[in-house]
Amino acid sequence: MKMKLMHPLYRVALFTVLIFAAIGAGKAFAATETFDVSGEPSGEALVNGNTPYELNDFTYQILTVDGTLATAQIAWWNSFGSGNTACFNIGGDQYDKVTIFSISKTDGSSFTATSLWINNAGEALTITGFKDDNPTAQTTNVSAGNSGPVSLGWLDIDELRLSSTELIIDIDDFIYTLPVKPTVTTAAASSVAAASAILGGNVTADGGASVTARGVVYSSVDTTPEAGEANVTIHAIGSGTGIFSESVGSLATGTLYYFRAYATNAVGTGYGTVAQFTTNTTPVISIADATLAYTENGGAVQTDSAATLSDADGDSEWNAGTLKAQVTANSEAADEVSISGTGVSVSGTDLMVSGTDVGDVSASGGVVTGGTALSITFDADATNAIVQNVLRSILYRNTSDDPGTSNRTLTVTATDSHGASASDTRTISLAAVNDPPTLSATGKDPEFSEDGAAAVLFESASVSTVEGGQSLAGLEVEVTEVRDATEFLRIDGTDVALTQGETGTTSGSSLAYGVTVSDTTATVSLSGGTLTTGEAAALVNAMAYLNSSDTPTASPDRVVTLTVLTDSGGTANGGTDTAALSVSSTVSVTAANDPPTAAGFTAAPIYQGTPYSFTTGAFGYGDVEGNDLDHLRIPSVPANGSLWVDTDGSGTINGSEQVLANNGTVSKADLDAGRFSYLNTSGTSSSFVFGVSDADDDSTSTYTCTLTVTAEPTVTLSLAPASSIDENGGSTNAKATLSHAFDKAVTVSLAFSGTAAGSGTDYTASGASITISSGSLSGTVAITGVDDVLDEADETVIVSISSVTNGSESGVQEETVTLTDDDAEPTVVFTSAAQASTDESGTLTLTAELSAVSGRAVTVPFTIGTGSTATGGARIIPFRPAR
Repeated sequence: MKMKLMHPLYRVALFTVLIFAAIGAGKAFAATETFDVSGEPSGEALVNGNTPYELNDFTYQILTVDGTLATAQIAWWNSFGSGNTACFNIGGDQYDKVTIFSISKTDGSSFTATSLWINNAGEALTITGFKDDNPTAQTTNVSAGNSGPVSLGWLDIDELRLSSTELIIDIDDFIYTLPVKPTVTTAAASSVAAASAILGGNVTADGGASVTARGVVYSSVDTTPEAGEANVTIHAIGSGTGIFSESVGSLATGTLYYFRAYATNAVGTGYGTVAQFTTNTTPVISIADATLAYTENGGAVQTDSAATLSDADGDSEWNAGTLKAQVTANSEAADEVSISGTGVSVSGTDLMVSGTDVGDVSASGGVVTGGTALSITFDADATNAIVQNVLRSILYRNTSDDPGTSNRTLTVTATDSHGASASDTRTISLAAVNDPPTLSATGKDPEFSEDGAAAVLFESASVSTVEGGQSLAGLEVEVTEVRDATEFLRIDGTDVALTQGETGTTSGSSLAYGVTVSDTTATVSLSGGTLTTGEAAALVNAMAYLNSSDTPTASPDRVVTLTVLTDSGGTANGGTDTAALSVSSTVSVTAANDPPTAAGFTAAPIYQGTPYSFTTGAFGYGDVEGNDLDHLRIPSVPANGSLWVDTDGSGTINGSEQVLANNGTVSKADLDAGRFSYLNTSGTSSSFVFGVSDADDDSTSTYTCTLTVTAEPTVTLSLAPASSIDENGGSTNAKATLSHAFDKAVTVSLAFSGTAAGSGTDYTASGASITISSGSLSGTVAITGVDDVLDEADETVIVSISSVTNGSESGVQEETVTLTDDDAEPTVVFTSAAQASTDESGTLTLTAELSAVSGRAVTVPFTIGTGSTATGGARIIPFRPAR
């Protein structure tokens, strides 16, 4: 809906005439939006709500309001702007409050915001520059009442957002600039070689937008190359303005190329002028492909006596050209490259051919070693023929007694004066002669103590294979005076038993081992190793002797000798891979007393209130030397109950007897006599910690004795077989049951109550208590009914527990026995059949008689016949119950 508006508070407006100004080549176009929408009536609401309004490539839109969005509008006025010109109006008193208003480039591209004329009739507002829907650091505040241009000067944004608690504004004269393509110049090619050249240019203007890419495009076919065209290659070189260049490779030899610089911003890509260059022709070199054989300590060998080298561009190409020879694969310090041949010699650093100085060498005497390159720089006297002769004069040798056998690669590179180069290689094999390995170490002559740590045998070991690149494959060790089946050598982390036929694999380096024994000499053979010299030395330094016996043979001393060492070098060309050794260490063995041992156990049965006596055998005492037990140690006594030595055998702690405390002791004599005792009166199980001692040592471990205590039982009552009996001799049992068997008799005292009379009147009980014998679980008292002839109500006998000896009542125990009455009800008769009165009124007495005495109250109701009238009390005759 559009409606005509009255301009609120006569405020100013947004702009509509678009003024462009080209600022210069590569510069951005400047423009001013004056918001003149001449086709619309002044005061017209252009759009409602958040509907965008587009004008001259910009979009204007209300984003949020404090109220109803649908009623918010953007209006146009032909005055109220800067200098009373046209403007846009956002907000107003008749609308809901606008809080965010957006100005953006319709196509999403970037622009530079220079200034915006604002008449602010609302609250203070903030203008923020956005890029890709994210706020930038470019922001400014506009106070309430402002009327005039707001300076911005913000670069590379695509949106302005105006925000406030209440936007009531006119906007006019929006000054901005739009970017154009960058301006770039092309630099001349330099350092042109056979396959590369340095190309570049200069971005002199960014066109008003960031230069995101720059570089060169080139083609050997397209004379005006541009990015994206067929046969055109793009070589990117960074971004931004300024001079740039980079070496472009992978070019074809001897080829004419067309190229030019480019630069790209948000608008597009600008190009420099087209330039061209031609790549150089590469020299041609050929060296024999067959492997050149070299034997250790041999003389220098010619690399290739038939090698060829030439440059099709002519002899002049070698003036300042170079020839480089280098061992490029598997080089060693002893590798040597030199120059000497027919008519070719070196004097200092001068290269002479048939007496003519044709160039200079990089090393005096023309000899280099290792991987160093021998370089020759030619002068104007060099020709294709001379350079080829020099190539054929390159020599190789190795001066080491321990050369590596990996094939060497000798690479020769020829480079002409324009930097075009070509290389070829010669593979050189090297045959070495193996030397036996060496091993030295110092015997520590250690002492091994029974139950002690393994005794390390050697120190300061040093191992060499002589030739590099080899490993240690095997070792033999001899041990003399082996007397026990419990003797071991710890080798490579594994304890190897010194017994005949022992085999296995070590845990560290997976060495296979085997043991042979002759008389008292054991030989351990290790094989299958790939140890480095450092690993082998570490293995020797860690080698140790141990004996697991508790009674080792102490004499004579053991002598451990390293006898044979083998490397991986083999025996080719007459070499030797095995060395005979004699590196010894003497081990003295010292026996020691072993501490005794014991075993934890559970003591049972233990009953609450009953002393328990321990036996000597219960503690599992042992001693490898056969020493007798001397005493027990009690580091920790039980938390429940008491330990003591019952010297008088009374079963109680009395007299001078004392409860054992922590760290107390008990002699073997007291143990043997059964005097070491435990008493528990709480019924709670417990434990104590003990150790054993012989005459010399205590046990290294402590042990636990678990004291499983059977507490006094609890008692429950029940009736069996029934809870209801006839008074005429009926019988049942009051039964006391224990929760568990106990080692003492349990007495349960009973109490009787209820409506029935005891002592043989209504019932009899066979006893006033129940005694349950040791080991039994229950006992009973019989309850029997006593007959009478009295009609009466059923009666009860209540049985409960009054006390328990050697036990306890389980809660409150109470059982009720019902005595069922079996007597018939008595009959009633009047004592006289009739009575008469002589007077019209008088008193008559009626007497009723029961056939038998009753235990219940009996009432006899009666009636007066017709024709008579009676007065007086109730017509009932009562009988009291008899007992």
